[in-house]
Amino acid sequence: MRRFYWDFYGGQAAGTAAHFRTHLDEFVASRDLGECPSGTEAYSPIHHAAWCRASDQASEVIVTHLRPHRAEARESTDSGSC
Repeated sequence: MRRFYWDFYGGQAAGTAAHFRTHLDEFVASRDLGECPSGTEAYSPIHHAAWCRASDQASEVIVTHLRPHRAEARESTDSGSC
């Protein structure tokens, strides 16, 4: 299980992160990658990020096609979901 982040900076960072999340969810659904929770985080008024938590199998597709800015490993708390 990995969590991927796409960082956005500037006055429009919040809106850009939210918009990217919409496309991220569409990508996951179109590639049938299973349930991959996503969201946005605010680090400051000018730094926001979109994120997605993915299984190892889905991670390969996400890294190849969406090139996240950063990632972290997470322990799975439930089996069968991303």
